[in-house]
Amino acid sequence: MPEFITRYFAQIVPDCDPTTTCDTNALLQLIVNILQFLIDTALIVAVVSIMWGGLLMLTSGGSSSKITNAKKAITAAVTGIIIVTVAATLISIFIGLFTNCEFHWWDFKNALVCGGS
Repeated sequence: MPEFITRYFAQIVPDCDPTTTCDTNALLQLIVNILQFLIDTALIVAVVSIMWGGLLMLTSGGSSSKITNAKKAITAAVTGIIIVTVAATLISIFIGLFTNCEFHWWDFKNALVCGGS
């Protein structure tokens, strides 16, 4: 199975025993898993919106109002990608500042890297 699908449908709640092994790293991993899921979902929706805008443009038949609507859809999707990318970068910076971990939101395998590893 492709890495993206494996990561996207991976378990969100980290495995830990609440009486012994759950600590702040498990909480941080939970937060990162939720953020990664939301970022992935937002980017998928944006790409589908760009494709939808392209389809609207292709099927506009030269109608200026349909072309304008298609351009608005594409512009909104690109704006969404920029907003999500900036937000994910800022979250990564804050996690790096306040913990000994790094949030690699672009990495599907290991989004949270802790302790210099």
